[in-house]
Amino acid sequence: NNIDTEGWGGGTARSVFEFAEELVKGEATLQTMPNGQVKRIVDVVVVKLVRQGTEEALVELEEKVEDSRQDLKRLPAVKRRSDEHQFLAARRLITQFLRLNDNYVRLDAEDVRVIEEEMPSVSYPGLTTVYRKRVVRASLERDVFAEEFPPASPGK
Repeated sequence: NNIDTEGWGGGTARSVFEFAEELVKGEATLQTMPNGQVKRIVDVVVVKLVRQGTEEALVELEEKVEDSRQDLKRLPAVKRRSDEHQFLAARRLITQFLRLNDNYVRLDAEDVRVIEEEMPSVSYPGLTTVYRKRVVRASLERDVFAEEFPPASPGK
C-alpha cells in the first residue's frame, strides 16, 4: 500500500513493532479507503472532569518521560480499545491513569461530543490517521483533591 516505514523507529517516530503492538491491543485499526489508501483509525476518549458545581476542569499540564518533559495543556485522554465502549475507556482512564476512586466520579451519558480529525501521523510518518475523539463530561462528586491535599494551616 506504498507506506514507507523506513523512518519509523527513528527520532520521535515509533517503530514497526510498536505499531503492530498497537494493532494487537486494539488501540488502533487499519482501514482501506475506496481509493485504496490505507488509514490508521484511532478512537480516543477524552474526559472533561470538572469539580461539582463549577466549571473548573482537570488539565494535563505536561508529560515527563525519562529525562524529557513535554508541555501538553490538554484534557486527560486514553485510546479506546476495540473490546471496550467509551464509558469503560473513561473509567479506565479515571482509575488507572488518574488514580481516582471511580465511586466519586459521575460520567454524563447525555453530554458526549464526537470530533473527527484526519491528519498525518506524527508517530508513524507517511501514514494518515483519523482520530475519532469522544469527549465525555464527568463531574467529581466529592472534592477528593481538597481531602487529600488540605490547605496548609497558618503557622505550620
